[in-house]
Amino acid sequence: MAIFRKSLPALDRVLQYRNERVIRVFLRDHPMDRHQAEILFEETLKWLWLCHKHQLDLQKGAGKTAVSSLAIFPPMKLLDEMWHAFILCTQDYEHFCKSYFYRMIHHEPNTDEAPVSDDEKDSIRNEREQLVRYVCQELGAETMRRWFIELETFTEIKNAPPT
Repeated sequence: MAIFRKSLPALDRVLQYRNERVIRVFLRDHPMDRHQAEILFEETLKWLWLCHKHQLDLQKGAGKTAVSSLAIFPPMKLLDEMWHAFILCTQDYEHFCKSYFYRMIHHEPNTDEAPVSDDEKDSIRNEREQLVRYVCQELGAETMRRWFIELETFTEIKNAPPT
């Protein structure tokens, strides 16, 4: 396991980062309200901070943390799509990661296409519950709600008929 600088930047400092290019790239492929895209970018910055924190937690606890690994679950799909838009702006993404986390935070997509057994479904459900608790513990209930409930409604709001 690689050793990373053992400092965690203040989340407030990370959340001050702005990148108009990433927002434009995202909006090109995801028609939604610009304000929602800006919120989603901020949530992606939280995700990246949490990825770094998790790695530090693993190092400190010799593999023991509140959650064994971080995975993006279906309700978080738009967060993943914003992360992809950020990664497409390669130089900006690399500079951001190295400036705040002293390393690249790599995206490892799940490519498993095999059918999921009942035991695996239970394991996935357990992983999701662990992640929900970890997000709530580290980032608060509001972030947990946004990631696991509200993000699914972002495009629905844009596409909803006027009232």
